[in-house]
Amino acid sequence: MDHVELEWIKSLARSNRMDYIDAYRGKDNKKAAELIHLSTLKEGNYIRKKFELYVKFHNSYQPKESGNIRIFDFDSDSDSYPNFMLFRSISKLVCKTNTGIISLYLEKIKEKMKVQPILIHKMIASLGPFNEVVWLDNERHRTSAEIAIKIAFNSLIKNSRNPNRKNIPVYNG
Repeated sequence: MDHVELEWIKSLARSNRMDYIDAYRGKDNKKAAELIHLSTLKEGNYIRKKFELYVKFHNSYQPKESGNIRIFDFDSDSDSYPNFMLFRSISKLVCKTNTGIISLYLEKIKEKMKVQPILIHKMIASLGPFNEVVWLDNERHRTSAEIAIKIAFNSLIKNSRNPNRKNIPVYNG
């Protein structure tokens, strides 16, 4: 069995209190912050790698380079969260990662116009009762990196295919 999976039993046995599990979350904010930080790094890097895979696969089926997707990093180094953009035609998908929050925005690029980014999906970290990190969307429903990736990639493809499209599909929970 995984050592991390059994850590909560060791903590429970040492506490000698039945209410320890509920009280633990508020007692060790440093540990909670570290768990959320590590989970954010893990999920952010997973999302980045998945997008790389999807971009490579998508581009292999494009008949010409004009429909290809390009991916660029920004504000990233080896010690920070992954922040990156995907470009295709007139659309830009931005993944912005901060501690406990992963946001995916879509923008249409128009000449000489400042376009307001539209939130496609947001993942918010929350600490569960046994100190496991769960990811919630804006409406506090459980979500996952897979859901965020599929929604965002689908929005990028659909909105970059039709330059005149007005409505950008947004996941509401």
